[in-house]
Amino acid sequence: MTQTTQKPETSLAINEMLTMQNTLNCATNGDAWRSGVTQLGKTIDWRRCIVMESAELIDSYPWKHWKAVDAKTDIENVRVELVDIWHFLLSLGLEHFNQETCKDLFYKALLANQQVDHPKPNSVLDEVRVHEKMMRLALK
Repeated sequence: MTQTTQKPETSLAINEMLTMQNTLNCATNGDAWRSGVTQLGKTIDWRRCIVMESAELIDSYPWKHWKAVDAKTDIENVRVELVDIWHFLLSLGLEHFNQETCKDLFYKALLANQQVDHPKPNSVLDEVRVHEKMMRLALK
């Protein structure tokens, strides 16, 4: 089991990301975005966003047994999709909690995750399964 000690700067960085995400959400969806509706009346569903970005993430892997069987993982797109998912997670947290509570929850989740020994994926399908689990969690 790997144990890493987080510095106080990590909590500050999470708080800064939450502040920036709130600013972005206000600019793109209106100041009342936490109500679940944009300023144009469109429903906001952060969980659906996470599921859809996770599907795009999975498509970055050569998981299809019938197509491009010798293809390589598009690591750059994996990174892009993970960042998109992180933005939606920040937004989901901010929709349901005040910023301080949200920061504390993300920080505690980070610390808890570091206490778990995660097995190294042995194959593309192992990596895809990790992202499928993320999709299932988003649907809860």
